[in-house]
Amino acid sequence: MESNQENRKLFHYYNEIIIMKPLQEWFDEYGESHQNNTNKLIHWVCIPAIFYSIIALLASIPASYFAAIVPDAILPIAHWGTVLVLVGLIFYLVHSFAMFLGILVYSAFCLLLVVWFNKLPM
Repeated sequence: MESNQENRKLFHYYNEIIIMKPLQEWFDEYGESHQNNTNKLIHWVCIPAIFYSIIALLASIPASYFAAIVPDAILPIAHWGTVLVLVGLIFYLVHSFAMFLGILVYSAFCLLLVVWFNKLPM
């Protein structure tokens, strides 16, 4: 009984942090801890590279069952990387349409880059 109650409290806690917290609050907290110019530069370079790397790694997980559920036209981007992108896009859509658009553009670029690399001869 206590475990169920604790799980419910935990769910509401994380739901409040992830869904209900305004995006500006996320940025304010991020800004407080990232004042150093070198740190900012590293983040501008490394965060997009890490994002792409995660998408590419997830895309490499075999998932032949996607072929059964998606049209052939989008089969090249039917992978776990796309699933993660969609979850992230929902997060940003809930918080900020402008950020959603920016992430959408960069995510599309990353997905197209994965498709391009997959077409290169090995």
